[in-house]
Amino acid sequence: MFGHLYEDDEMVEIAIETGLRTQNDSWSCGLRAVAFITHLLLGINPANYEYDLEKVGKFIMQIIKIDRPSRKVIVNGQFGQ
Repeated sequence: MFGHLYEDDEMVEIAIETGLRTQNDSWSCGLRAVAFITHLLLGINPANYEYDLEKVGKFIMQIIKIDRPSRKVIVNGQFGQ
């Protein structure tokens, strides 16, 4: 799939994050990425959190509607527990 990006003999390093809940669908990667990045910015370890993807989607829509979201809006985002 990505063979066009690297030479055949080139070593490609990968990192595998452990402790995160496995994605079992083909559509939620963007929602999870937003939730993970938001929590990392706030100093929260995503591995210690159970995400409610519907809440993450609502959070994204809330942010999109605001011209300049404040830190308070982001800090108060509720994604689950």
